[in-house]
Amino acid sequence: MIKVVDFGSQLTQNIARRIREFGVYTEIVPFHTSADKVLEDDLEGIILSGGQFSVYDSEAPKCSKEIFELGVPVLGICYGLQLLTEIFGGKISSAENREYGEARIDVLKDNRLLIPGINETNLKVWMSHGDIVNEPPPDYEVIARSDKGHIAGLRNGDIYAVQFHPEVDHTDHGRQILNNFIEICGADKTWDPSQDYDRIVRDVSERLRGRVGVGGISGGVDSSSVSVLVNKIVGQDYHPIFVDNGLLRLDEAAEVMRSLESYGLGINLVDAGERFLLKLEGVSDPDEKRRIIGHEFIDVFQEQARKIEGASYLVQGTLYPDVIESVPLYEKSSV
Repeated sequence: MIKVVDFGSQLTQNIARRIREFGVYTEIVPFHTSADKVLEDDLEGIILSGGQFSVYDSEAPKCSKEIFELGVPVLGICYGLQLLTEIFGGKISSAENREYGEARIDVLKDNRLLIPGINETNLKVWMSHGDIVNEPPPDYEVIARSDKGHIAGLRNGDIYAVQFHPEVDHTDHGRQILNNFIEICGADKTWDPSQDYDRIVRDVSERLRGRVGVGGISGGVDSSSVSVLVNKIVGQDYHPIFVDNGLLRLDEAAEVMRSLESYGLGINLVDAGERFLLKLEGVSDPDEKRRIIGHEFIDVFQEQARKIEGASYLVQGTLYPDVIESVPLYEKSSV
């Protein structure tokens, strides 16, 4: 397993996805995760994501130095390179002009990250940073520089860092660079999403067998997928609830019911349109409308759920990216 330590980059999900595409199981963890926690679960490597901060910002997210002492290869990307430099005693300063967009780097030394499978020493890459490394930490060698002469790659043993983003398509050979890091880690390329599906089915079956539950369904991908999955496992003991709040598109409720009919879902349709519209009468502020709709939905859903005898659990469909993206940088996910 490779873990991606998230420092708030918009591209963190890209990193994880690229690694998974090579068949390596990957998890994203917040930057404040302890080294002991990061080490769990057969850890084979660590990637430090980018981020929008300067390492000298008072609110800059920083990981423990112990992360680098876990005995596995590490790859720092963009902010990850700058953080590594700061932790190990290198020097960083603000660039006169922020580097954003296409750039070129020269690979200066033979190394296992930027050479195998590439066979070029001048690469087009994608940059997005405002700080530059003036002096590498002691014992770190410079393995690449940008066309402006700035340090673009560092290495010390199996700890690597690059100032560009190999996880985006704009970087030539970006996937190959990430695959090279996987090879450095010696990571097992046997992960298959179907294995997760089988595990989920087993776990859910053990937990919910013989129990009655409810869940909201809207006709969207998330709620429909989880409803179909749970229905396959527990059958008629699962009761999805569709609330028509009167604010849907014309005939949308009927379309949802028709589209899901073939999956054998016993959907409980609640026509609460008049109720919602009465609550919204005379309200013009958009935020107030959203608040009213949210509270009323909860009330309607709970009333319907109480009618289902023996209901003891709630099913919620949430995408993995939502778990990460909806969490403030300094807080834990409640999902």
